[in-house]
Amino acid sequence: FTMMPGPAFMDTGEYQTVTYVLGCAHPTGYPLYTMVGKLFGTLFPLGNWAFRMNLMSALSTAVSAAMLALLAMRYGVAGALAVAASLGFAFTLNTWRASGHADPYTLTLLIGASLWWMALKWRDGGDRAWLWRMALLSGIGLGSAGVLSMELLAIIFFTMLVQPRKFFSPTTMVVAAMLGIVGLFGIYLYLP
Repeated sequence: FTMMPGPAFMDTGEYQTVTYVLGCAHPTGYPLYTMVGKLFGTLFPLGNWAFRMNLMSALSTAVSAAMLALLAMRYGVAGALAVAASLGFAFTLNTWRASGHADPYTLTLLIGASLWWMALKWRDGGDRAWLWRMALLSGIGLGSAGVLSMELLAIIFFTMLVQPRKFFSPTTMVVAAMLGIVGLFGIYLYLP
């Protein structure tokens, strides 16, 4: 009920428009957000286009919050506490405000949550494919918002500390680095 019902101005209006025309937003360009927004807006024909982009932000946050609860329960946190933490996160002022209008940071939040889920899968089994998927998604994810780069350091340190022998394997490191670079440059090739 608090979500913005339609078009807006400034950055929100830009994010609502750039997805429709498959254009280029202000620097950093947000190419992943633009492409995902176009796909979401096309597949979910509810209301006007601006409403769809606002809805994409709300759903990105909702899925991220649900992932937080599920991950916490998977690792032994009591269900009620995991749900309370997830809701606490979702309803914090900054999260709530960003979720009510078109904003690439909510998609970046979902990407960050997905990366942590993959990092935990890497920790649990040590399958290099999880690390490689993380590297590719990290590169692509930087096309949503560059702020993801700050979280990537924590994710890299975590993956390094939980499986050091496998992490420092030359094949693992080279393939991960290449996938990250391919993802980053691949998504930014979209920009004119």
